[in-house]
Amino acid sequence: MSLCYFEDMKIKHLLSPDDLYAKCDPELLKFSTTEEVPPLNEPIGQERAVEAIRFGLDNKLPRYHIFVVGIPGTGRTSTTLALTKQIAGDEKIPDDILYVKDFTQPDHATVLLLPAGEGKKFATALRNKVKSIYDKIVKLFASEEYHKELKSIRSRYETERVNLIDRLQREAQSKGFTIQRTATGVTLVPVKNGKVMTAEEFVMLPADEREQLERIAAELEDKLDKLKLQLVKLEEEERQKVTELQETRVRTIVRELMATLKERYGVYKKVHEYLDAVEHEFVRNSELFAEKKVSATFIDNFSVNLIVDNSKLKGAPVVLEANPTYYNLFGKIEYEVKDGATRADFRKIKPGSIHKARGGYLIISADSMLRDPFAWNKLKQILRTGEIVIENLEGQIPRAIPMSTLRAEPVPLDTTTIILIGTPMVYELLWSMDEDFRKFFRVKAEFSTEMDRTPENIHKYAQFIRTQVEQLNLLHFTKEAVAKVVEYGSRLAENQRKLSTRFAELVDLITEASYWATKNHKKYVEVDDVELAIKKKRYRVNLTEEKFQELFAEGVFLIDIEGKRIGQVNALSVIELGDYTFGKPVRVTARVGVGKKGIINIEREVELSGPIHSKGVLILGGYLTGKYGYDKDLSLVATLCFEQLYEEIEGDSASSAELYALISSIARIPLRQDIAVTGSVNQVGEIQPVGGLNEKIEGFFELCKRKGLNGQGVIIPRRNLQNLMLSEELRTAVKEGKFHVYAIDHIEEGLEILTGMKAGKLTKTGRYPQGTINYLVDKRLREMAQIMKKTGGE
Repeated sequence: MSLCYFEDMKIKHLLSPDDLYAKCDPELLKFSTTEEVPPLNEPIGQERAVEAIRFGLDNKLPRYHIFVVGIPGTGRTSTTLALTKQIAGDEKIPDDILYVKDFTQPDHATVLLLPAGEGKKFATALRNKVKSIYDKIVKLFASEEYHKELKSIRSRYETERVNLIDRLQREAQSKGFTIQRTATGVTLVPVKNGKVMTAEEFVMLPADEREQLERIAAELEDKLDKLKLQLVKLEEEERQKVTELQETRVRTIVRELMATLKERYGVYKKVHEYLDAVEHEFVRNSELFAEKKVSATFIDNFSVNLIVDNSKLKGAPVVLEANPTYYNLFGKIEYEVKDGATRADFRKIKPGSIHKARGGYLIISADSMLRDPFAWNKLKQILRTGEIVIENLEGQIPRAIPMSTLRAEPVPLDTTTIILIGTPMVYELLWSMDEDFRKFFRVKAEFSTEMDRTPENIHKYAQFIRTQVEQLNLLHFTKEAVAKVVEYGSRLAENQRKLSTRFAELVDLITEASYWATKNHKKYVEVDDVELAIKKKRYRVNLTEEKFQELFAEGVFLIDIEGKRIGQVNALSVIELGDYTFGKPVRVTARVGVGKKGIINIEREVELSGPIHSKGVLILGGYLTGKYGYDKDLSLVATLCFEQLYEEIEGDSASSAELYALISSIARIPLRQDIAVTGSVNQVGEIQPVGGLNEKIEGFFELCKRKGLNGQGVIIPRRNLQNLMLSEELRTAVKEGKFHVYAIDHIEEGLEILTGMKAGKLTKTGRYPQGTINYLVDKRLREMAQIMKKTGGE
């Protein structure tokens, strides 16, 4: 290939330092420091998500709950919370929620709903009324007036009893008997000479006298039985009269003291019914009061368990549940062990976040909630029924001891909006596998990780910095420092035309830059402080990368960065270690022989190849067949291997490297080792864009720097140009000619750079020009086909 052609090729594919980075001109910023910039009062770069959230918040239709999709750090939670509070502030404050005892069903608790703030007032008023009623009833039954009325009733019935007994007594005495009153009632006994006979004396009587007395006794016993019935009836009447006296007096007291409470809360049907039940409970226990058998805990039956007090709210509630476990979300009924048994009562009912958010908005981390196996199903049940039922999980209470259960009346869900926040993976999982999810969460608000790098958004970046400065008490930034943060935002977005919306990482940079500026006793954060923060952060997390680079430099990992080799090329890969990603060069080799097995992916053979990587290898066969198999069978067996790589390989970004090595091995053309390559390739040889480009290039640059820069470089897809945001050190090396970055559109362009030869175009004769790469490949494949034909395929 002529020197002129090579120079033209370099000019065509070689990138300038300006192509490798998109600087932000500080002069475009119309301020000196962020002191002059107003704070940010709206979300940045999430117009689509904001519109969706507002739609969901304004839409009060059932089943229009919201799922906010986005990766952590994009402001999804803070934005959702701010928008929700903004709308909730103008909405109606929901009712307070109270639980009281159900006097008709001891194992049930009744729920009452009262306007916000009235729950606490009602509880206080009822407590005071109940205490007054209790004290007044106690005084009633200790009063002289009550005992006088009681004595009158008992005296009247005692007189009637005596008269009835005396009437029969006279008859009995005239016939030799008397009636005696005992603790168990009245009995008939014989009398002789004015004295009651004993059983022995009665037996000693002459037979005829004894028989006569027995006959008379039988006649009197019939009358005595009738007397007994009359006495029982009198006793019941007396008890009823006493009960009427007690209940009438108690009812008078209760109604008198409860009148104002009923007047105030009578408009609320269930509250009015409950107050009637309170009145009835006091009246029902009148006898216990009279007999001083009322326990000290009796008054506790009339307590009010105010589980949600909205008295301090200004608008609808907005609840962010940070730990969405089953009980934190939906409440529980606590139990206590007493006298060997487990008991529960309405005062032990505890609310969940959904109770506190009732009539408003509940924000939940979907990722966290799904870790609780019961929470998701319970939430769906509530959305399906429209009722919040508090029930403990089965098995939470020891079964070895007796247990009394309590059923809490369900609370209506009302117009509560549930907002789930989760990652795209969680959303897709729920959408594809849970039909109920699609029914209930019909509003999707998707947060992007990037936004356009427009002057307006750059200014919003400055406003964001100003807001963080105020909230975190940091130093203000100069406009040059702001410009550097903007450039960092493009690096995070991996796009010169975009800015990152991963605001958590931006906050880290802003905070750390302020720290270094403060440490250096500066008034403002300047460019070098931002650069130092970036450098120091990388230093804290790049130990693994350093170890890899040391292994490369020491020759433990085999990477050549000079000379030429057949069937060998340096590919660029990335390694992700949680919070840090770095580039790692890897040697790709290809070996070719005559055969029919085609291309063998060694990684796939040992199950270290992911499906996308395996697909990329199969595409290579499609390229070779389409390019060279138009007039012959491809009789080859080729092996591809990522040398010294022992973990699974996924992705197709190295497929171009594999094709370079394969073509080199077929044509026996050596490839330059001072140039590393990356890029996906399709079946027609077009180079497709890849991810992690900056880290890949910088990883190879670091290796070359350690061994000595002398003109090495990388080949990348031209379609990745907008993704370049390379380090200043690398750009300086490019400017000085010590390092090169080539951008290509087709595999043949890369082959020309790596070999120094022309690729060659197919002529009308169906052959490629001699001395070109394609000529040598085609020639070698024909030879291999002839060998296969001569050997009969053996």
